[in-house]
Amino acid sequence: MGEVYKVNHVELGKTFALKVMRPELSDDQEFVERFKREAIASNRIGQQNIIDIYDFGRTDEGRFYFVMEYLDGVTLADLLRRQGALLAGTGSPRPGSHRADTPQRCRCSSRRHRTLRPRSGR
Repeated sequence: MGEVYKVNHVELGKTFALKVMRPELSDDQEFVERFKREAIASNRIGQQNIIDIYDFGRTDEGRFYFVMEYLDGVTLADLLRRQGALLAGTGSPRPGSHRADTPQRCRCSSRRHRTLRPRSGR
């Protein structure tokens, strides 16, 4: 989908994630509008397992971007590579296991729950 950067806001002294969409996606107005709707809906849900999106817009080159909460850690792809399959009852973290109501909250907010992928943005 694009590139994700770890950025620091100089004035706020806070770290964010900046996702910049690929040019061909930024040129797809339907895609951009859907992404905007999802960003707004995500913030309305207000659930701890959904990333907060703080801002979105276009770069000087016209690429769509959004600024979101930065989470420090490993990707799911790295975790799977390191530990193999994550099985229930083994003590391995399972995506969504500690808050099963996230998909329900999404449905109640008219937002579709998307499939969890091992590496976001690809």
